[in-house]
Amino acid sequence: LDQGPQRGSVPIFLSGTLMGGVLSDGRLHFLCLHSYGASAEIMRLQMNAFEPSFEGSLGDFASFTFVDAPFEMMEAPAEIKEAFAEDVCKTPHEWWKGHKVGNFDGTHPHSGLEESLELVKQAWKEQGPFDGIIGFSQGAALAAIIAMGLKSGDERFSDLAPKRTFVLVAFSGWAVKGGPFAQLFKRGPQEKDARPVRAFLSAGRSDRALQRSKDLAKLFEQGSQAAPSSSETKNADLERQGEEEVDGKGSGVKAAEDAASSQGMSIAVFEEHSAGHIIPRPSSALRAFLGSALNSKLE
Repeated sequence: LDQGPQRGSVPIFLSGTLMGGVLSDGRLHFLCLHSYGASAEIMRLQMNAFEPSFEGSLGDFASFTFVDAPFEMMEAPAEIKEAFAEDVCKTPHEWWKGHKVGNFDGTHPHSGLEESLELVKQAWKEQGPFDGIIGFSQGAALAAIIAMGLKSGDERFSDLAPKRTFVLVAFSGWAVKGGPFAQLFKRGPQEKDARPVRAFLSAGRSDRALQRSKDLAKLFEQGSQAAPSSSETKNADLERQGEEEVDGKGSGVKAAEDAASSQGMSIAVFEEHSAGHIIPRPSSALRAFLGSALNSKLE
């Protein structure tokens, strides 16, 4: 595990193969954005806290680069301090200022979002290019801003457009309602996507962000290929389909994604897991989703 920072570069924790500053080894490459009051190191620990872990079960076809948000906080939220050792959570970060735990509907200016976008662009240039972003909580909200910006064709996000479809994985995310990018989430239902986005959104049954994540999934479904429903019944069906996967390629998700790719359209999938406000272990549905995205990249 290599740790930044170096002068003039973005502080990162890297998991994967770095070749001449460009990740290039036939896998999907993700930039990972941590939650409010966390850090790159904490998110890496969260993604590998359960078995099967992300690096253990997905490492053959995905790599993960973790970056710190630009704004240091005086103190980590209580739930972070309770979950991690003092030396791990001594330098908490946030992606914008003014956020409070559980406050998903604030219309305050979200000061700092533009600086955070610039940091992501810098990481993309120095440590990428990437195929997409994995975000958790506040990091998922920022990732959703970027994905929605690409869907909308907003030129502020053009530096983050991959050669193929942008891949979003958002755990416990929400649509930001204030600040410079709030308008992105007010697209009309008939607007066509400027760039295709493959979005996998997930939240827990007892997650404080569950309803907001469902609402966000509906926004990504606009202009997208018809995807598996976000209902628990359909999620169970998706899980069963995912269990039939071979090398991470589930027939249910793959069929929907193949149809989307052939039409140059986006796809959105929502999964409700059984836990709370956490990054869950990778489900068979997520493995199917990522396997199909990798197939598309390699075609």
